[in-house]
Amino acid sequence: SRVDAGVRVFDPRGAEVAFGRTYNGPETNPRVVPLASGTYDVLLGSVEMKGVEDVRIEGIEVKGGERVDHSHDFKSGILRIGAVSGAELVDATLSVRPAGGGTEAARGRTYTSASSNPKEFTIPPGTYRVVVKPVRSQAAAKEFEVTVEAEGTTERNANFGQ
Repeated sequence: SRVDAGVRVFDPRGAEVAFGRTYNGPETNPRVVPLASGTYDVLLGSVEMKGVEDVRIEGIEVKGGERVDHSHDFKSGILRIGAVSGAELVDATLSVRPAGGGTEAARGRTYTSASSNPKEFTIPPGTYRVVVKPVRSQAAAKEFEVTVEAEGTTERNANFGQ
């Protein structure tokens, strides 16, 4: 699938000569950047996924009038986290961090709607520590680890009825 990414193009002196976003739609992804003949470096950064390193593609040769295509596969998986109490949906805040520590990879809220509970995140593959805290209850937060695989879907519910 198409991933929304920031695109920055640099000339041989390191000056930024073009920038933009790919968004997700076929009309903008791939992003077409008109350039004069020359050699360029491109920096790609995921807009949708936190904690993903920017990717630098160096030495792209552009010759007048020719189209040069480059792409990068930002590996990702889907994480779906729900909050329930028995059969009822629970409004809860969610925090997803790498299991070994580090910056938050995702955060959100489930609310009590089937359209947002479970809450879905697109994140890099890895093992994460998830904290689910109910908004309108004094119940203790639920914490657990999940593993997200590239191109896979992992789903887990925090059940506050247990």
